[in-house]
Amino acid sequence: MKTIIQRKRCTDMPDEDYRDQRRWHFDKTINVPTVIAICSIVIGLGSYVRIQEARLTTVEVKLDSQVQAQRVVAEDMRTAARDLQAEGRGLRIELMQYVRDMNSRGQHDGSR
Repeated sequence: MKTIIQRKRCTDMPDEDYRDQRRWHFDKTINVPTVIAICSIVIGLGSYVRIQEARLTTVEVKLDSQVQAQRVVAEDMRTAARDLQAEGRGLRIELMQYVRDMNSRGQHDGSR
């Protein structure tokens, strides 16, 4: 019975419409679920991008603060190295002076 109905419909149509209907084609109408799905995807992608941007900003702020802290530590280390170097020079000068004093005392006393 179904085939009879289809045949009647097919015979009622002009040949061109019948050929167009038999061929594979896209439905050119847009229905409400499609619009809702597209809107949901756009909103989801937008919120994902916003969240990623916020995370990136947080990481950049932390990185900047870490870089600044490393600069401070590096400067402190340079200052400490200069101080140690100066202290080493001072100790070396004092040691050399002490050795000279000991040598000059030893020569005056006649004993070593």
